[in-house]
Amino acid sequence: MPETTLIRMETTTLDPLADPRRTWRIPDDRRLPVLEHHADDVRRLPAVTVRETLWDTPDRALAFAGIELLRAEPDDDAPAADGWSVDRGRGPTPVDGPRDRPPRDPVERVLRGRTLEVVRIRQTTTTLLRAHGRDGRLHAELADVRVDEGDPGTTMLRSARWWALTDDGAPSSVLRAIERAVTEAADDDGRGPDDPVPTLAPVRRPAPTDASGRCEDERVPHYLEDLAAGQTFTTPGRTITEADVVSFASWTNDNNQVHTDVEFASRTRYGRRIVHGMLGASLCVGLIARTGVFEGSAVALLGIDQWRFTAPVFIGDTVTCQVEVLSTRLTSSGTTGIVERMVTLRNQHDEVVQHGRMDVMVLTRAAAIA
Repeated sequence: MPETTLIRMETTTLDPLADPRRTWRIPDDRRLPVLEHHADDVRRLPAVTVRETLWDTPDRALAFAGIELLRAEPDDDAPAADGWSVDRGRGPTPVDGPRDRPPRDPVERVLRGRTLEVVRIRQTTTTLLRAHGRDGRLHAELADVRVDEGDPGTTMLRSARWWALTDDGAPSSVLRAIERAVTEAADDDGRGPDDPVPTLAPVRRPAPTDASGRCEDERVPHYLEDLAAGQTFTTPGRTITEADVVSFASWTNDNNQVHTDVEFASRTRYGRRIVHGMLGASLCVGLIARTGVFEGSAVALLGIDQWRFTAPVFIGDTVTCQVEVLSTRLTSSGTTGIVERMVTLRNQHDEVVQHGRMDVMVLTRAAAIA
């Protein structure tokens, strides 16, 4: 089985494919089309979410002038988005300003001394699909952009969603096929650069994780050919809450006092309530799904074997999961394979609290795109 190379990707919007050539405004229930039929290598990048505050005067002077003053909140996933920007209808332009108060100079002509306040909260989530040719060249990039907005202190409401297709400028059968697939999935002819369309948020890309300014991404589907003994994947963290324990006790009917009775648990060897053991095991399944490594490639979980509970888990603990591939083999069908996995659950102190086998059946790449 060949070694799998983790995907590396650009992390800046200053990219040859940064400006969308065609856009589709779509309903929220649309699913991204399957592009694997049209390109040799399709990669899904992890979603990047940017939260922004929209500033204006109490009487919305900037809005009436067609101007948005935005403050992007700092985020580990999109550090380049941190800071102030002004959008006059042609896309956001970064402006210098202190973190704790909005810059007035770029918009003072409209403000005329009036005070500024936060009037809206905006959250933009971008997921990217990248289509590469057999030579590894990036042919096209499809961005799925979702925007939620709301007044300060209220529930965020979905306000817009669109797809944006960018290409390398070289006409090809790959690009034409992708554009047809997206148009069919969107049920809309789309709009070109000369058509009137709403201003799109800039394409966001994942943050770098090393000094080179690039990051390694595991969060793409891995088929049997992509997996080999010795590979490891680490999930995001998850903090276990009171609600998690109460909910798990309710739907499993496991209301043991060590989980549900504060006074009783205070007199046990642990001194407080502990989390259900099987809640921890269940979280492993969910955390592994969040990596995307087996998303779309897994056929079935084959079992949970030799599972051990080595330390208690408490309410408020933050757990992460590590998956190690022990072996892989092709099944007799030729379309699926068995992946033997050792799964380890750790708490925020890097202490192993649970571990065991969770083997899975996965598709081959050929079967997935057939």
